[in-house]
Amino acid sequence: MDFESEKLLAAFRGVPFSGTWGGRRKIKRLDTVLDRVIDQCGIGQPSVEQTVMENWRVVIGERFAHRCRPLKLIGGKILHVAVTNPTIRQELIFNKSVILENIKSLHGCEGVEGISFA
Repeated sequence: MDFESEKLLAAFRGVPFSGTWGGRRKIKRLDTVLDRVIDQCGIGQPSVEQTVMENWRVVIGERFAHRCRPLKLIGGKILHVAVTNPTIRQELIFNKSVILENIKSLHGCEGVEGISFA
């Protein structure tokens, strides 16, 4: 149905004609729209948390790997790490800059800005 016919029908029905009929837009293929959404949302890409967990022994070192674990990423910037005891926590705090550097060296983890130990 063309633009003029719709205008006439709207007048006949007594409804206002907005003139913004969506049918005039170019139709896009669903697969191209979905591909764009998947790329924009990062679906199929490993999350920062997943990358850190998979590389935890490399990031933290063999000495501490079994005594602490990453819990969650707060606000996408601060990694929250659970530690088994206060002595280990203090040693990790001393090595915080090295650990953060190791995390930032991982692909996709460049946005991590800090670490908190609990």
